[in-house]
Amino acid sequence: MTNRFGLGSLPLDTKKPNTTAWINKAKPYFVDQIGDNLQGENEDTFQHELTALETKLNSELQELTNIQQQIQNIDDSVIQQQITTINNEVLKQEKKYNRLEKNHKEENIIIIILIFHLKI
Repeated sequence: MTNRFGLGSLPLDTKKPNTTAWINKAKPYFVDQIGDNLQGENEDTFQHELTALETKLNSELQELTNIQQQIQNIDDSVIQQQITTINNEVLKQEKKYNRLEKNHKEENIIIIILIFHLKI
């Protein structure tokens, strides 16, 4: 009697089958069946999934690159703006200092002239 697995005289409905012998005889069939399925239908599925993952990875890498570029641009513009603000403040303070120094010199000259005229 041959069953559908081609195992000859080992019927599947035996009351006390020698399971180890049956498993050992059936194993190559199942291994071949699994291998055929993996190589056939699943190969296309795996290739499709791989392509989808590669596309998603490339998209995410592009998005990451764009975000890094935006961060770099923001940082550069903020730093540039801060430098300009500091430079403008330094220039204001320098002009203010020069004006105060000039006024101080003029006041000293006036005081010297007044002192000189008072002594004469």
